[in-house]
Amino acid sequence: DKIALDFGCGPGRNIAKFKDRFKRIDGTDIGAKNLENAKLWLETNGVKSYNLYKTNGDKLAPISSDQYDIVFSTICLQHIGVYEVRYSLLEEFFRVLKTGGSICIQMGFGGSPHYYAGYKANNYDKGGDVSITDLNELIDDLTKIGFKNFRQDF
Repeated sequence: DKIALDFGCGPGRNIAKFKDRFKRIDGTDIGAKNLENAKLWLETNGVKSYNLYKTNGDKLAPISSDQYDIVFSTICLQHIGVYEVRYSLLEEFFRVLKTGGSICIQMGFGGSPHYYAGYKANNYDKGGDVSITDLNELIDDLTKIGFKNFRQDF
């Protein structure tokens, strides 16, 4: 009976994959073409109930507050090279969640030569991926925003 939001849904693969686990999964992406492809993919895979939202990349407008039980994001946040944008999105995840809701996010961890910078970097000019090298930086941000009860899997 839960309603979820897939942030950075791309062509809708995870919406279709997890359709039987939720009452409804909505998707959001910055790419209009991704959302067009998601609509086709969801129709092809028998997904009947969903909403797709085009956003500007750092806010979840036009989504109103307190809508979702779960917000999840797979292989998306680590590709946002500006910390201020990632932080804004975490605030937005909290805003659109119902009281007691959860997030499930995936990011690179541990540093790697192909990552440009750490979690708190603002790579305005070069973009690129980021990696969490100090989990406490993320936990501190989540705590400031209002999230509680963390669990991480590596």
